[in-house]
Amino acid sequence: MNANSRPNILRCLRALAPALLLAGFPAGPPGCGLPTAPFPTDLLREVGLLAEATAEPAIFITGAVFPPVDAPAGCHAPTITRTAAGTLLAAWYAYEGPRELDGAQLFTAYWQPETAEWSHPLQLVAEAGTVGNPMLATDGDRVWLFFARVAGTGWSTARTFLRTSDDNGASWSPAESLSPRLGTNVRGGPVRLIDGTWLLPAYDDLVQRALFFGRVEGQQWVLRSELPPPTGAGAAIQPTVAVLADGRVLALLRDTAGERLWATVSGDGGRTWTGLVSSGWENPGSPAALLTLASGELLLALNPDKAARRPLAVTYSSDGGQTWTAPRTVVAGAGAYAYPALVQDGAGLIHMVYSHDRRTIGHVIFNLAWVLGGAAGIPE
Repeated sequence: MNANSRPNILRCLRALAPALLLAGFPAGPPGCGLPTAPFPTDLLREVGLLAEATAEPAIFITGAVFPPVDAPAGCHAPTITRTAAGTLLAAWYAYEGPRELDGAQLFTAYWQPETAEWSHPLQLVAEAGTVGNPMLATDGDRVWLFFARVAGTGWSTARTFLRTSDDNGASWSPAESLSPRLGTNVRGGPVRLIDGTWLLPAYDDLVQRALFFGRVEGQQWVLRSELPPPTGAGAAIQPTVAVLADGRVLALLRDTAGERLWATVSGDGGRTWTGLVSSGWENPGSPAALLTLASGELLLALNPDKAARRPLAVTYSSDGGQTWTAPRTVVAGAGAYAYPALVQDGAGLIHMVYSHDRRTIGHVIFNLAWVLGGAAGIPE
């Protein structure tokens, strides 16, 4: 293959991707100049098909962390992490109703791979007052639990607190304040930057802007930057972030006007950001979730429709978020499916938890082969 033929080969591979997957990567048809199988791995990676050339059949399994709760109670804003022990730990907040913060407290559950079931939900040690919006993350042997404590009747009175666990979530340290700033809230998980420091995306529910906290090993979280929305636009809140191969940080943010997902990039560890622009994704005013896969490529979960929080879909990028595959619907139909959170387990399977009509926490397991168009190997 010479350099002049490469663009044509790439064009044909992209166009023929679905057929190639179904046929198991046969020799390419005449006219494309495709080499006979197996195709060179650099070509497959460039068009985002490497997973199909090497992975197991597509897998897609649906379920729930627990059965739908009885009215008037509700549950919302799930989060999930993989602990040092390899187990998956999920958390969410549940409330007594009828308003979403009435009597709200935090709950957790473990995914038990040997039984393919979730443990019975357990309430964390009751917080004084109202708490919500938990967010789990793992740093070595330690699990972090960030959450909002609400002083009044709305999110604008929230402050973010942090608990830690050194036994995979069996017990937790006393809560400590992340920031005294009124309105501070969290949704997306922190990422470790190439210099070894951490970056935590957060947001201000009082002033309606994004916040980014940094942490050097052994030190406290410190506010690095604030990011207001464009003039005349809806608020840009609930950022989700991913570190790109070149060390830059990509952030996608919820537009409270219900039009789009905002996008911005930082080249200095979250201290400064490019101006917010449309990501190209429509969105109904609902947070998205970015996940960096073990391969280094990106997965995005989102509501790709500005009319409603359905369907819930995933899309894949092999070029740092410059282009994405067509969204693959995870769940659709009547109802609301939102606030996704993603994690990849030790076997490479992707787990998503999400809020299903605020009646239960949905759980879906799939692999990259399914995201890229493969038929499910395991029936729903």
